[in-house]
Amino acid sequence: MTQGQGEVGEAGEQPEPIVLPSVVSSSMLKKLPMTIALLIGVIAVAFEQFAVNTAMPAVFDELGHERLFAWGFSAFMIGQVFAIVVGGRWCDRRGAFYPLSAGLLIFAFGVAMAATAPHIGPFLLARLVQGVGGGMLSVALMVVIAEAYGERQRATMMTVFSLCFLLPAFVGPMVAGRLAETLGWRWVFWAILPVIAASIVLGAKPVWTIYGKRRIVRAEKNPVPTWAAAFAAIGVTALQWAGQNLGRRHVPETLFILALGVTVLVLAVPRLMPANFHRFGRGLPAVIGVRFLLQGSFAAAQAFMVKLLEDQRDMQLSEAGMSLTMGAAGYAVGAFLQSRNWLPLRRDQVIGGGTAFAAIGLGLISGYAFMTVDHYWVLVVGIMMCGLGMGMAVASTSLAVITLSRTGEVGRNTSSLQVADGLGSAFVAGLGGTVFAALHSRSSLEITYGSVYLVQVLFVVMAVGLSLRIGAVRNESSGAA
Repeated sequence: MTQGQGEVGEAGEQPEPIVLPSVVSSSMLKKLPMTIALLIGVIAVAFEQFAVNTAMPAVFDELGHERLFAWGFSAFMIGQVFAIVVGGRWCDRRGAFYPLSAGLLIFAFGVAMAATAPHIGPFLLARLVQGVGGGMLSVALMVVIAEAYGERQRATMMTVFSLCFLLPAFVGPMVAGRLAETLGWRWVFWAILPVIAASIVLGAKPVWTIYGKRRIVRAEKNPVPTWAAAFAAIGVTALQWAGQNLGRRHVPETLFILALGVTVLVLAVPRLMPANFHRFGRGLPAVIGVRFLLQGSFAAAQAFMVKLLEDQRDMQLSEAGMSLTMGAAGYAVGAFLQSRNWLPLRRDQVIGGGTAFAAIGLGLISGYAFMTVDHYWVLVVGIMMCGLGMGMAVASTSLAVITLSRTGEVGRNTSSLQVADGLGSAFVAGLGGTVFAALHSRSSLEITYGSVYLVQVLFVVMAVGLSLRIGAVRNESSGAA
């Protein structure tokens, strides 16, 4: 956000977001067609996430270039950063129907590109395109929740969204693992397209009927400049490339790319984030800062989980992928808890508690990675606790941003939150990839993967500390103020 937004989002100042009154006043039953359409879209994206995370080791086994493994995830996140800003501006000006539609179509195109990629370059480009579609879709979904549902309904919708991750979490890793082991990893991507098609066919009419016909046209308030989003994507790309090439050949070129990445991020990030973000200001800046650190750590943990179990414990892909299922189960429980009206905690306290659970869980996962003996129960407990904390904190940070947003700025502030997701995920996963590239051919598997997860632990511990800076934010579900 621009510097003129200094007071926006300070703790205690909790204006109402812009709403569509005739929709908000209606019951959940009347909004059922639109709700179903949104949930199908969430299921499509969730299936892609769990399936691709499981199949990614097979992709690099066939296409080679294992040192670029982290790019399979970072390319998605880099595209997501740019698209979230564009999608947020589009939502604020014209409503959420068109960004939702465009996001699904672009996402489907990227999936088809990945399924037909002949070598690693086109595959990584396909992941970038998927990130563009996924980023536009994610910000549009959050704007619909903010504008078309009442305060109590929003927390319920966040819980239902989380529950929609459960079916793909149970089915996705198993199906993806079997497909990759029998027919090949390309069929993992082909299997995603029917789910996306179903969401488009079933969702177009109800969402257009309820939302699109309003033909919203409104002026943006403090819009995020598109150049800043492009600079952020370039900066993250440069930092990751430099990190994975430090200590190798072409040292002067690597240092130049590193300096370029730092420079463009310094220029871009202040325009993408709330005022006082760099000083960990109270309110919105602290909420978004927590999300940056937390989401980055969790995304990196998921990115390396299946590969850790395949390399270090000799598990099959279908077996290793079930670790993602356990995390999703914990995530769903956490999202359910945060929406309960009997939970006597403010929203900021829910964020702090969830972040603490995630830190303990990642600590256990890192400890498991360092072990030479396979005490699998340590990993199970760690994954479940990490998922539980993420379910509480991610849903609550999204709701806190909505609560702290002024009229007409929901899309902008939501885009800042989700840009933080993308930047955090790309940065922490990229840093983990740097550690992996530096150690995997020189050290034991225990040292390599333990060090990768230790990086994530450090970031999530920082998130715990920053959660104390948020300040009081009311909990719409329980009324705790």
